[in-house]
Order: sequence, then structure tokens, then C-alpha cells
Amino acid sequence: MQAKNEITIYDIAAALDISPSTVSRALSGVPLVHKETRKKILAAARQMGYRQNVFASKLRSQHTKMLGAVVHSLNTATASGVISAAECVARCNGYSLIITQTLDGREEYISAIERLNRHRVDGMLICNIGNKFLDAAIPNHEIPTVIIEKAIVPDNAKLPPDIAYKFARQLLDNGCKNIVLMPEHANASGVDEVFLGCQTAIAESESRDCLLAIQTKSKILANTASGSPDGIIYIGAVFAMLFIPHDKLNRRKHGIGISDDVSDVCPDKFIPLGDFAAEILLSLLKRK
Repeated sequence: MQAKNEITIYDIAAALDISPSTVSRALSGVPLVHKETRKKILAAARQMGYRQNVFASKLRSQHTKMLGAVVHSLNTATASGVISAAECVARCNGYSLIITQTLDGREEYISAIERLNRHRVDGMLICNIGNKFLDAAIPNHEIPTVIIEKAIVPDNAKLPPDIAYKFARQLLDNGCKNIVLMPEHANASGVDEVFLGCQTAIAESESRDCLLAIQTKSKILANTASGSPDGIIYIGAVFAMLFIPHDKLNRRKHGIGISDDVSDVCPDKFIPLGDFAAEILLSLLKRK
């Protein structure tokens, strides 16, 4: 609803005796407006106290510049680190981040996603979901979505092959055809073990046409913008499995969930993961 004394482009147009469309173009920075006319419009807007309705203009452009984030609880190291990093990435790229918690209950999880859809977010990051809700459909309404299915901090800084195997099987069971491994840095440990575990999972599965590769962050971001990959295993201080659904209504067969948070894990360990997940989401938005 418009505020009682809110100044509109129509008020400015009437004051200057020009068309509202000319005022709108000038205030939006469209170069078609004559330089002197633009100066008069901007001066009048300042003098009259005009404030642009940013939300309305974003809706007209069909982009709200808002991202949504779903977490089980913000009071965990996982969510704190991931969301803190994701918000910084979003803000630096001109986006706002809306965060919603599911806490406990399947209905709360579905409701959280629907709330973000009603806010018309451009993209969605889902993380820190408990096991029992992962069989629920994700009604993403064709919104680009990145799901952090699992994140662990191994005691020995190496991801055991059996965990890598489970990661890969989870991605394969959810229909992934292009799985990549992304070392956080060049000397990340455990890459060979992870690759072996993934190879074993692919060999045992029915997805014989699944591709598996080790790629750098920049390569993955470029490929994601062009339509692949759909499954990522992140290798660093934190080991994580990311899933990128492509269907309007993604129904996963099952999930293994993010591990329970522990009090002695520093949230900073999850910051690179949050950076990466947010950058993947932004790369997905580029191809819309």
C-alpha cells in the first residue's frame, strides 16, 4: 500500500509537465532521456523527497535480487559458518538473503520453502536438514537451488573412501549424471581416496553413463553456468556433498542429511563451503 504522502513519478511528471514514462526512464538511468531533462527530473525528485520503490521495480524486471536460505537451526556451527559466508557473497553481488529455520517438523520444512517461494526469491540455498525430512519433495518452482546434503569434519582431515562412496551413491540415487570433486586448495588431502570411493559407487550403480572428474572452483562455476555438474563433493577442512536439482519438483529417493553439529567445531571451518555454495547458486542464476 502506498504511504499517504508518498511522492510518485506521476507527481514529478505533473510538476514538470512531462510524461511519467520520461520520469521513469530518467530515474532508472535509461540513456534515451536528454541530459538537461534528466537533470531537471533528478533535481525535482530530490526536492520533492521522492524515494524509489526498489521492490516494485525489481518485480517489474522479474528479478527480486533476493536469495533464500533454509537451515534447520541458526544456532549451529554449520549454519552459522555457511550462512555468514553466503550472506557476504550475496551482498557483494547485489543480492539480499532471506533466512528461514525449519527447527523440527516435516511441515515446517515444506512451509519454509513455500515462504521463500512466496517472497519470489531468485534462488535458494538449502542446508542443515535433518534426516527425517529429506524424503520430502522440494517444490522449488523452477528456482535455481543448491542443496548441501551432508557436511562433516573428519577427525584425521581425510575423508575415508567409504564416506566418499556413500556421498556418491546418494548423488547417483538422486539422478546425478555429472559428479565433480572440488578440492578447496591445490594440496587438499584425501582427493585420491574420494575419487576411488566415487568410482566404486559408480561401478556398482545402474548409472553407467555418469561422468566423474576433479575440477577447480573456477572450472566448476563456469560449467555450472552452462548446465553442469549436478553433484559436487567438496574436499577441504570440511567435506561436503552438494546437490543441484534441475526438476521443477525434485523428489529425492532418500537422504543422509547433514551430520549433527558439535559444540567444539569452529563455524569458520564452514565459511569456505558457504562461499562456494553461494557462488554456485549465483552461477546458476546467470543461465536463467
